[in-house]
Parts: sequence; C-alpha cells; structure tokens
Amino acid sequence: MIFGELALLLNLFAAATVAFFFGVGIVSAAGFCRGLVPSLNTRFSANGRRRLLWLAVLTPWLLALSVSAFLYVSLSVDVPWLGYVMHWHHPDAFHVYSWHAYPSIGLCLMCLAIAMSTYRRAADHVRAYRLLTLALNDDCLLESREPQAFSAGLWA
Repeated sequence: MIFGELALLLNLFAAATVAFFFGVGIVSAAGFCRGLVPSLNTRFSANGRRRLLWLAVLTPWLLALSVSAFLYVSLSVDVPWLGYVMHWHHPDAFHVYSWHAYPSIGLCLMCLAIAMSTYRRAADHVRAYRLLTLALNDDCLLESREPQAFSAGLWA
C-alpha cells in the first residue's frame, strides 16, 4: 500500500485512465453509429470532417484531464452535494492490488507497446533509406518524355 502525495497522484492517474477508456468507448460507439447511417458521410465538408476528427481524438484526453482536475479540486472545496455524487474515500492511500491499479497498468503497457512498435518501424524506415541512398548513390534522375512529379525518400 502506498500513502501520501504519491498515492494521491496514483489515484488521480487511475481515475483519469478509467475516464480515458470511457472516452475511447464513447468515441468508438459514435463512430460505429455513424457508420450505420451512410448519409452522414455526405453532410459534412472537409473542414467539418477535420473538426470532427480532432474532436474524436481529443475527447478521451480532455475527459481524463477534466475528471482528474475535478477530483483534485474537490479535495480542497467543501461542497455538500459532492459527497453524494463521488466515491472518493481514500485519496491518500493507494492499494497496488486493488482494481484501481489495473487500468493504469493496462494503459502504461499499451503506451509501451505502441512506442516500441513505432520505434521499430522508424528504425526499419531509416535502414531502408540508408540502403536506398547507397543503391542510388544519393541522386537519381528519372527520364521521361511526359512531365511527371515524383519524389522518393524521407528528406529533400
């Protein structure tokens, strides 16, 4: 069991993680429902679709941030109705073997797996680029009778 400020931080992180997964579920359900109605795809312009995409990406993060901020502020504010709404019974004690730890551990493992996968793919791309520059001797001219725009590589 962990006590003190670290326990408070871990409890806030656990609450934010649960809120994050809840937000991902809401966004996923909304995307699934949108897929059931094909006429919704034609109602939005490109700018509107871009805004909806940003909303979908930011919703879980904003929800996690707002829940953790709300819980943190609720510790210092005495609001009578807040006690009926929230179940915040041990903010300064964190039980490692309770259910509070599992969503946080799951999120950390997911982020670690994504980071490792991204690193591996980036290393593969850099290795392929080095082989390409060796094979092409850094510059290559493609001759064609028709005008064409073509580029290859990661950097100009």
